[in-house]
Amino acid sequence: MPGLTLSLVLFFLLVLLPGNITMIVAGRSKIERTFANIVIIGGLIFSLNLFLLLLLSHYFAVGNFELLIAIINNFSSGEIEKVDYAPLIWIFLSIYFSGVVLGLLELIFLTRLTLPQKIWVKLMILLSRGEIEFQVKPGHLLCEIIVAYRIAGRRPLVMIEFANGNKITGECLKYCWDSGESMLLKDVDKPGNIVLVVLKDVLKVEFLNPVLGMVKETGELLSKQDRLFFDLAVWPGYSDNLRLLKK
Repeated sequence: MPGLTLSLVLFFLLVLLPGNITMIVAGRSKIERTFANIVIIGGLIFSLNLFLLLLLSHYFAVGNFELLIAIINNFSSGEIEKVDYAPLIWIFLSIYFSGVVLGLLELIFLTRLTLPQKIWVKLMILLSRGEIEFQVKPGHLLCEIIVAYRIAGRRPLVMIEFANGNKITGECLKYCWDSGESMLLKDVDKPGNIVLVVLKDVLKVEFLNPVLGMVKETGELLSKQDRLFFDLAVWPGYSDNLRLLKK
């Protein structure tokens, strides 16, 4: 029993804790922070650190791979008096630091970068060859659409309808998630006002400006920004179904 209890402690410290740290730093919502997701991400972080320690130990004769394995064995057998805790602290810190870095990268990828997503969607279009007609996937659809607007370099113009029948139309200046989804809107009826809309009791969000307008030089209905938006917001290659339409 002591060995089992210590193994659970080690599992918490090396897998559950770094997995949770990564998801919190990345801004994952409480709904997304399920036990399964935490274990998957924490296990990935631990495996990557274990692999790195193995490489350092094998090729450069540095690192604490053998020590970490010995510690895990000692904890499993309940022989904690044989554990050298000084190097263990650095191993834990490296795992937690990796979790923070991975979470920051995901957050930056979602809220700041544009080039990786553009490269990804072009690659997906090339691989799919226009064969995708309907997409089913896990994810946060509203957030994906908002991110698509950001990457396309535009602000969403939305009409929000509440469960009580009230409606508000405005340009989205900011979108936030996690503890509760909300939008900061510039009211189109009163341009000098900005309105904070909590999306908890919202019945419908309608996007009013997915298309900028016809490109005069080519006569196409979709601009380059439009095609990028649709390929990101719907699925890669969807814009090909629309760009052939003529005015």
